[in-house]
Amino acid sequence: MALDYAGIYKLFGVEFPGPDFEHNDLIYGILAGIFLLLGALKASRRWVGLFIARQKQKFVWSAPLSKPRKQRILMYSLLEVTVLVSMAIFYFTISPILIYVGLALVIVATEHLLHTFVGLGKDWFRVGITSKAVVSTDREVTVMYYTGLRKVSIHQQTLYLEYIKDLTLHIPSNAIQQGEVENFKKHLADQVDKEKVFFNEAFKAWK
Repeated sequence: MALDYAGIYKLFGVEFPGPDFEHNDLIYGILAGIFLLLGALKASRRWVGLFIARQKQKFVWSAPLSKPRKQRILMYSLLEVTVLVSMAIFYFTISPILIYVGLALVIVATEHLLHTFVGLGKDWFRVGITSKAVVSTDREVTVMYYTGLRKVSIHQQTLYLEYIKDLTLHIPSNAIQQGEVENFKKHLADQVDKEKVFFNEAFKAWK
């Protein structure tokens, strides 16, 4: 971001009002509000996923994510927080009128950290099977229903569920602990119609 001689901030070619603009509080307040709204929408989905995952009685099978997957979650989360905090510091230092934008980013970053450490600390990052769907609670929540399911396959360390109308959903196969793979396969097979759902050879050989 740069401030030109007309007192206008430029960020990636987009112009924003400079310090002399009389409606700065409104403009940058709205921008901060947008950041908070987007962060809140993302956070709500992730926290709902965590609270579903903790209700183990609703699953026919449920297990914490594997250690490698948890390490990946931590790495990505810390990277995302670092970017958000760096942006916040940038906004704090560029001008006092941007302080609300910086604060919004700090709030979003704090939520990311809280979500990560609660999920890891309480073992709420999990993969589970219900009578209706496979639920993966990772950094994001993935729900893969059985309705319309036609094929279950493993390819390049990814578990795919393929549906009618060319819909495909997936999760990393290494999200499931090695010692729980057989249980996962058994319970998944028990929940679907084996006459309609095809399991590829890689899935059958997966251990």
